[in-house]
Amino acid sequence: GGFSDFFNTFFGREGDPFQSAQRRTQTSAKPSTAELSITFEEAIHGGEKMVLIGDKKVKLNLKPGMKDGQKLNLKGKGSYGNDLHIVLKVQPSKKYQKSGLDLFAVEKIDVYSAVLGGKTQVSTPYGTTRVSIPEGTSGGKKLRLKGKGYPDYNNPKVKGDLIIEIKIDVPKNLSSRERELFQQLQKLNG
Repeated sequence: GGFSDFFNTFFGREGDPFQSAQRRTQTSAKPSTAELSITFEEAIHGGEKMVLIGDKKVKLNLKPGMKDGQKLNLKGKGSYGNDLHIVLKVQPSKKYQKSGLDLFAVEKIDVYSAVLGGKTQVSTPYGTTRVSIPEGTSGGKKLRLKGKGYPDYNNPKVKGDLIIEIKIDVPKNLSSRERELFQQLQKLNG
C-alpha cells in the first residue's frame, strides 16, 4: 500500500500529530464562555464568590456595580488552559427597580404619619435609615436619598440615588372609637 498506508497504520488518522496539535491550538486560542448567575445584592456590593469551573474551584473577586450581561475575562482558566469569558446574569431585585445608577422603591407609611409628619425607617441596599416625612404627605410623593443607589462599576465610590415613592397604608377594620374620631375630623374639615 505505499508510504501513506504505513504512516496511517503507525500513527493512525486521528493520531496524526500535526492534526492533533492543530486542534489543540484552535481550542486553546478560542475562549470558553460560561454564565454566572449572581444576586442583585452581590451585584451592588461585590465580594468574593467561589465557582466551579470543570473540576476546579476558582475564586472570583467581584467589584461593586456589576451589570447584567457584563463579561469577566479569566486568563488561562478555560477547560483547555484557554481564556474563560464569564457572562454575568444579575437576578432582578424584589424591592428595587434600576434605571442607570438610580434605584426606585415603594415605601408604605401609615395615615397618621402622612397627616402629621414624622420619621420612618426605610430600608436601602446599605441598611436601614431614618427618613423625615413632611406633614401633609400625599400618596405618590417621592423622596430622594442621595448616594443610596447603584454604584458605578468604574468608580464604586460614586453611587446613584434611591428614590422612594410613598404609598399611604389606609387602616382597615377600624374600631368603633377610631371610626368615630375619623368622623369628627371629617366634620371639622367639612
